[in-house]
Amino acid sequence: MLSQTLATFVVNTHFDDLPEEAIKRAKSSILDCLGVMLAGSTQEVGRLIIRFAKSFVGDPRSSVISGGFRTSPAQAALVNGTIGHALDYDDDSDTTIAHPTVTILPAVLALGEDHSSGRDVLETYIVGVEVAARIGSVLLPHHYDKGWHATSTLGAIGSTAASAKMLRLDVTQTKNAFGIAASEASGLRSNFGTMVKPLHAGSAASKGVTAALLAQSGFTANQDIFEGPQGFIRLFGGKNDARLKRVAEGLGKSFDIVCPGINIKKYPCCYQTHSAIDALLHLVKKNGLTPENIQTIRCGVHEVTPKTLIHPDPVTGLEAKFSLPYCLAVALATGYVRMEDFQDDRVLRPDVRKHMEKVEMYVHPKLRGHAMTSAAVVSIETQEGKRFSHRVDKPSGSGRFPLSWEALVSKFTDCASLVLDAGDSDSVVKAISTLDSLSSIKPLMQTLSMGSLKKTGD
Repeated sequence: MLSQTLATFVVNTHFDDLPEEAIKRAKSSILDCLGVMLAGSTQEVGRLIIRFAKSFVGDPRSSVISGGFRTSPAQAALVNGTIGHALDYDDDSDTTIAHPTVTILPAVLALGEDHSSGRDVLETYIVGVEVAARIGSVLLPHHYDKGWHATSTLGAIGSTAASAKMLRLDVTQTKNAFGIAASEASGLRSNFGTMVKPLHAGSAASKGVTAALLAQSGFTANQDIFEGPQGFIRLFGGKNDARLKRVAEGLGKSFDIVCPGINIKKYPCCYQTHSAIDALLHLVKKNGLTPENIQTIRCGVHEVTPKTLIHPDPVTGLEAKFSLPYCLAVALATGYVRMEDFQDDRVLRPDVRKHMEKVEMYVHPKLRGHAMTSAAVVSIETQEGKRFSHRVDKPSGSGRFPLSWEALVSKFTDCASLVLDAGDSDSVVKAISTLDSLSSIKPLMQTLSMGSLKKTGD
């Protein structure tokens, strides 16, 4: 049975079983997520969720990143997951159409801060990513098409797997934890472009922690929650017995974090915009085009993309992250897409808005049903009637074309500079690069939590 198989995988998988490439990629995703957590803490949603948690401190066992205080593991996971998704700059998975690290890493850190080594963190994080991917492989795309936000639903499952591993639950307890989390999993895509979307990530991380702690205390649940006739998979994804039988194939031998890999974002906006941004910038550079010289930009996309990029005329920074016209207009006007482009007071600037009218999004016939859901074909027509076109299946930073460690450090440093001084930032980079040799993550968590005080004066 699938629940038994996945629970056994969680319990019996250890650091020495993991391929070197999985560990390398895990370090990249962890560094990236810590950076966007730090930056996300400076956003309004970040300030609100930190203030909320500070008013209900509870059992002070786990650090709030950039908060300067500790709270209960579930509360810390809630805050750290939410701030990690506040900018929509965190990593993304093609397998789950979700953001895996921001739901799993906060749970790992919250439960592991006082007693865990770097190897423990890597082990539990990779296990959580794999379980979420295995379940996601049978749910998608129907699950997403129905309007569920997979970061929230699958994130709760991945977070639970990692939390169960960190707490060293046995197989029965892990199945109980899955059963608890499956009933708690939720999250609607209709909240994209609002503060609730980042809250989905924090909620998923927190639910995983809570489910595992309840199971550890003796709380019981359905032992076959994934595959049962009214279980998680059939309710959230529809009946698909053929694919269900393949979910566990190669489990423990092949890892989703390696292939197809996790996509690390180069731009701080919805991942469904990234291929189009890369394609547009490629055409502009290759053909020496200027913004005023371009008359129209037609962007052919996968059929899932219009269901995600739901704000053609955004008025807030959060909405703009899910607006293809805005993201392409920024790229065209400035030559890149940066964090500051999604501040509320910059979304309505005329020098960008005038280019939004040039952008048309449509479902490209050759991308319909395509495995690369993030693919895009950008076609430009100039004022003189010249036409140029370029297709990008996987943008830079994707699992297929991962960013270099140097590029990751540059992104982390940029994000962390909003909160940490250069010395603290460098110490975090060094800690993650040597994570498998750290005997304790507690000093790292202290830096991530307390380093902010040097700038805020709190």
